[in-house]
Amino acid sequence: MKPLKIMRTIPNHDELVDLFKKEQNLRLKERYQALYLLCEGNNCTEVGKIIKRSRRTILNWLHAFNKGGLDTIIPILPPGRSPRLTKEQKIILRDDVCIHPRELGYEFSNWEAKSVVFHIGKKFNVELSTRQANRLLHELGFTLQRPRYRFKKADPKQKEEFIQQFQKKWTLSTQMMCIISRRGKYSIFSNNHPNLVFKRSATRSVHIKQSITSTPHWCCRPKNWESACGIFR
Repeated sequence: MKPLKIMRTIPNHDELVDLFKKEQNLRLKERYQALYLLCEGNNCTEVGKIIKRSRRTILNWLHAFNKGGLDTIIPILPPGRSPRLTKEQKIILRDDVCIHPRELGYEFSNWEAKSVVFHIGKKFNVELSTRQANRLLHELGFTLQRPRYRFKKADPKQKEEFIQQFQKKWTLSTQMMCIISRRGKYSIFSNNHPNLVFKRSATRSVHIKQSITSTPHWCCRPKNWESACGIFR
């Protein structure tokens, strides 16, 4: 019995090698390798030993290539499990999620995974988990967001004025002096704010003149507290 050979001349050996080097799909890459090894004069048994495949597998790839070319050796991915919702149902669900839940007769005000699962079970009689509902919402183009409480009657100008006045109150612009204590620590205090003391260890006395703007992240503590504030680091 004569050994089977590649009957097609296109693509040739060099083109198959180039396809093998550029291909990212490992399954298709393996088939290109088998074909160019067959072009080099190896039989199916020898090619199977090189790429760790059975002789029957190499024969199937060779028959498919001789019959239909490169398109016939492309691996076909399994379709997998069918989706729980059809395309028409997904479109209906997308339109429903764009509507406020209370307009649809529900007692909740926000669309969440649990509420979407309840809505799908009630409307389409399909049971989904919350994780599946999150993936489905992401597929439909939705993202998880939390609503913020806002005062509709609030004046934005007065809001900005309040923020600016609040920041001015926290501004400490004064001459500050460092004094060494007996334990080798110095205290930084302000004339305008005598109750605020910031402590840190030091080896000698230092006089500082600096304008400091305090922020809510800063820790201001009374004089009698022993813990220090980390403003000067």
